[in-house]
Amino acid sequence: MSKTTVIPISLPTVFAKEIDRAANEEAMTRSEFVRTALRRQLAFSSLGALQRETSRRAQKVGIRTLRDAVRVVREARKERVTA
Repeated sequence: MSKTTVIPISLPTVFAKEIDRAANEEAMTRSEFVRTALRRQLAFSSLGALQRETSRRAQKVGIRTLRDAVRVVREARKERVTA
């Protein structure tokens, strides 16, 4: 069994009731529902960090628009085919 940590949080009563309703609709416990929501938010945050880093690197090499990115991908594919 994995270790767990209890993290007490305060929520407005209305929000807690919304969580309970949504958890019930998903046939989940309140804890399962909140864990799932937190996993999604953490993944979303990681994706945002990855997008910022990718954008920073792309700009460094001159990719500023979607058109630039498509051009670079096509060039790379052509090089791979001819190699």
